[in-house]
Amino acid sequence: RIFECLGADKFVKILKDTKEIQAGKGLKTADGSRNRTAGGVFLFLASEVIGRNEFNRICSANRKAKRKLKQQEKDRHRNVKPKLDSKGSNHPKEESAGSALHDQVKEACTELNENNKELVAQIHKRVGSDKFADLVKETLSIEASEGMKTADGSRRRTPGGVFMYLASNEIGKSDFNRMCSANRKAKRKLKQKPSDS
Repeated sequence: RIFECLGADKFVKILKDTKEIQAGKGLKTADGSRNRTAGGVFLFLASEVIGRNEFNRICSANRKAKRKLKQQEKDRHRNVKPKLDSKGSNHPKEESAGSALHDQVKEACTELNENNKELVAQIHKRVGSDKFADLVKETLSIEASEGMKTADGSRRRTPGGVFMYLASNEIGKSDFNRMCSANRKAKRKLKQKPSDS
């Protein structure tokens, strides 16, 4: 939403300013008790450019949207009833939905040159099809302009790296880190499966 409000040029400038501030002495919180996180610096700078009232409206709308999504997710899990196949078996038929998800994930991985299809699929499952498409579109838009530097500013992020950065902001850093950790553990487990010798 901040990207939409600012536009690509201002958004990239605020990212650069954030990195410069973080590379220097940082920026203190309002009470001066500690340095802001990189995200905190970015949001502070964005609020200065957008204006406090408009920024507060964006934040309020974002919180409402997150609450609504959480409620929809809870409702969806509560109301799930298994569909019976033609034989009366309790195996849900999700081929069409599953293949549509698979196609969208596969297409995104190709566009973003991202090899970690499992993590991209988890992101898709977490944010939903529409938001997933928005994240891919935003990634491609950033790539089409100046791209995005890594946190330390040493190099340009890969398209997949930009996507993961945007996804982590959408999902929340701690939840995203848990997803990545679980993904790494699952991959290690697959690699470490003992052979049948």
